[in-house]
Amino acid sequence: MELFSRLFRGRRDVYPQRWESAKGRSGYSPACANEWKPGICHKPRVKCSDCRHRQLLPVTDQVIYDHLAGRQTIGVYPLLTNDRCFLLAADLDGADWREDARAFMHTCRDLDLPAALEISRSGNGAHIWIFFAEPIPAREARQLGAALISHTCDRTRQLSLASYDRLFPNQDTMPVSWKGTLQQYAGRLHREHVEKRDVRIHDYAEIDQPQLARMWARRQRGYRAMGYELKTTLMPAVYPSTPSDNHASLSTLNA
Repeated sequence: MELFSRLFRGRRDVYPQRWESAKGRSGYSPACANEWKPGICHKPRVKCSDCRHRQLLPVTDQVIYDHLAGRQTIGVYPLLTNDRCFLLAADLDGADWREDARAFMHTCRDLDLPAALEISRSGNGAHIWIFFAEPIPAREARQLGAALISHTCDRTRQLSLASYDRLFPNQDTMPVSWKGTLQQYAGRLHREHVEKRDVRIHDYAEIDQPQLARMWARRQRGYRAMGYELKTTLMPAVYPSTPSDNHASLSTLNA
């Protein structure tokens, strides 16, 4: 348990737990102490992210023991709240995953970079793990992953790793949607200064992405609770050539 905890370090205040429906669907969602409790949990009518009774469970020794004993299956949220991480994982999934995994591991050995290879739960893919002794910025970890993929392609003379799916952490920074986090960030701007007249926050959101749109909706409620006035402007996409033709919402918030 000590070795497992030391290697697979992520957020300790919350962890993802695997679920499987009667129809055979499966996935991971944050473990909640009130899940399916009568009169408290109203799934699927109320989404977990919108539930006021949501009580996220922290990682404990018992949780890890139950995972290792096969009583439950949990994952890890590698991106810490300070935008750092203790690990990097590459997910390979596809017809050529065996060849790509061997090539990726060969690259790590060539660069004297310790890495661990595991077969995914389905048996039709692989995960390659790289562990850090100290937490490093997630952006740098993901840049390392991208460099390893590029190096592997160059060495094997491929245009791309066909089975490559994604990296974990899958983003550089922690998205903000919780009211408490907004108050923490905005509170720094509220400190008094002799020349300060008002406080303005520019918040950019890709509202065509469902998850980001939901987070933006929650942030708006948090801003209004702090007394901000919202003014929204649509902006052209950063990458207008993409098929979805993304648009972002630019909001200027005046305290």
